[in-house]
Amino acid sequence: DCYNKALELVEVDEVDSESDTSTKGSSKMSKKKSNRNFWIHLGQSGGGTVQGHHYSAAECYSQALELNGNDAGIWIALGNHGGGVVNGIRFSKAECYKKSEELRNLKGAST
Repeated sequence: DCYNKALELVEVDEVDSESDTSTKGSSKMSKKKSNRNFWIHLGQSGGGTVQGHHYSAAECYSQALELNGNDAGIWIALGNHGGGVVNGIRFSKAECYKKSEELRNLKGAST
């Protein structure tokens, strides 16, 4: 319950900061990254209820990927939960694994 309440507070804070035109971009990015981490942790715990809406583990990973779609590990996690919708696009389990592999290959090629 405390974890879910903390996540709600982070989301409210993020919404407030994004509507504030004086907020610097780096501050927004930091808040989004923090929010992404909350979604990952909530997914790892099997999902939960945030602001009255229940999110499955897959939906949590989808939320995290909408904030940063370049995380190969989260694509694997989404695949392990049967796939899901990211930015309005449905990804099957196999497509999630393929996306993870593509990202890992890109990372390997850039090092």
